[in-house]
Amino acid sequence: MQNQNLEDPLKQTYHNIALGDDDFIQKIKVKIENQKSSREISITNLTSSYNPKEIIEKVCAVNQIKHERLMSKVRGNIYRSLTLYLIKKYTPLKLTEIGELFAMDYSAVSQAVKRFEQKCKKDKETDRIKKRVIKALKNS
Repeated sequence: MQNQNLEDPLKQTYHNIALGDDDFIQKIKVKIENQKSSREISITNLTSSYNPKEIIEKVCAVNQIKHERLMSKVRGNIYRSLTLYLIKKYTPLKLTEIGELFAMDYSAVSQAVKRFEQKCKKDKETDRIKKRVIKALKNS
């Protein structure tokens, strides 16, 4: 039943992302080149927007911790992870910009935020801490 004479259309694709005539492929190449410097699209329609300093100060105040503890690179620092999460969610900063604030690579920021979100789903205390800081941010 299979037709052995059919040519694989994927052989004609450009980097396995576009299939089309030369003009179309050229347009795609231009778009890709323009996006290389900014692979991440920052959220521009935030319902609430804060600056990172505001978030850092609020996390410290609500949890009664010093700035040094928040910024500490100790494994399992929930306050650091919470701050990364909040800055990603409530500011228009890109991952690379957040990473610069915390001396981290953008991919490490992304992973930390993802792990924090997962931890909030599993651990009620972590989720409670997150909600307490968000409430304090919204009330300020």
